Parts: sequence; structure tokens; C-alpha cells
Amino acid sequence: MTLNQLFGSLSLEDRERILAEGKPQLATKGTVLMRLGELADSFVILTGGEVRVSTGESGHRQFLAELRAPTIIGETAIFAGLKRTATVTASTDIKMVVLDRTAIDRLLNASPQLRTWLAKLAMERAEQTVMTLSKQ
Repeated sequence: MTLNQLFGSLSLEDRERILAEGKPQLATKGTVLMRLGELADSFVILTGGEVRVSTGESGHRQFLAELRAPTIIGETAIFAGLKRTATVTASTDIKMVVLDRTAIDRLLNASPQLRTWLAKLAMERAEQTVMTLSKQ
């Protein structure tokens, strides 16, 4: 998948707006990007590398997914205003664009299409998580 495929139906203007609002960052293998139960204050567009998504406490973790770039992580909690529903750890060195709550609010207020796209993405991810957990 490419960033163009990830952004799918978004206009070029919305795609550029997302990348302009975000902060490019790097993280090394093993870095915890998001922790189960933390307040969601950002989401990440993973542009390079892989992350492992799990739920549960140390010693009792349940694997949910291995995600490869490009993808978005952390969108479910940020969109719903919830605490993190999973822990996300870099499986490899990664490249990402981080969007904080302020940037997200600006983006969502500026574009109804972007709000709809992000809500759809969050719903699809939630459905995938429920299916994964029901199989374990």
C-alpha cells in the first residue's frame, strides 16, 4: 500500500493539510509509541517500518496485529475521545508523522470530508480488532 492508497478518497488539499500539520519523527525498534490506558492525545501516520499492536497487561498480552507502513495508528481512541485501547511498539526502526490533538482539531474543523474519512478508518479498525479478539 502507498500513502496515496491509504489516503484514498481524500482530496489533494486534505492530504497536504494532514502532512503539513504533522510532525515528522523517527523511533527505534522497541520504542513504545502508545500504551494501553493512556489518554489519547495524538495519532500517528506510519510512513516507514512496522509496529506490533497488543492489549492486556505485561505477562498477559494478547497480540492484535502487526502493522506495516503506510498506515495510521491511534485513530480510534483520538476520534472517540477515549483512552488507548492497545499498546503499540515499534517492531523495526520507524518513520512517522505525529498529529497532536490541536492539529487534529484544526484538521477536522477545516474539512468535513476528512472527519468522515477518519471516522470510517476508526470504525474499520475497531471491527478488525473485535474480529481478532473473537478468534483468540
